[in-house]
This record gives sequence, C-alpha cells and structure tokens, in this order.
Amino acid sequence: MLIQNRQALETFWDKHQGAKKALESWLNKVLAADWNNFAEVRPTFNSASYVKPWIIFNVAGNKYRVQSEIDFKRKIIKILRVGTHDEYDSWNL
Repeated sequence: MLIQNRQALETFWDKHQGAKKALESWLNKVLAADWNNFAEVRPTFNSASYVKPWIIFNVAGNKYRVQSEIDFKRKIIKILRVGTHDEYDSWNL
C-alpha cells in the first residue's frame, strides 16, 4: 500500500515518544500489505474497525488510534489523524 500523509504519524510520534516504535511497526505492515477490501485487513490487524467511511486501526494494544481512508483499488491508504485512546474518544466519527 502507498501511504498519504505519513507526516501525521511522524508529528504524533514526535510528541509522544513512546509511540514511535509501535507506529513504525504498524507502518511497515501497511506498506507491505496488498489488501483488496476490509476483510483482507482483518488478518493483519484483527482489531481494526470499519466506521463508514473510515478504517480505524488500534495500535499498541489500543493505546493509539489511526483514522484512515483506504482506496483498495489504487492501493492507497490516507492517514487522516493519529491520536491516543483518550483523544479518539473525543473524535466525532
């Protein structure tokens, strides 16, 4: 998959030093993925949720959340925002 807005990850892990390793691991799995639909995301990230039209990834045991949009046809994942579990609770999804 191609990544759009990787800067959101980097900005987040610069603020939350403990997040970098977990988010880099998530990023590497996404870059290696070749998903065609949400069902194919689940074996890689079994805690991912489809909250139409977004896919929410739980990272580091629900410590962090990545809100994304995936264009499965073009193999592009767009990172919309990254936050802590508490920040996620305040997002209007």
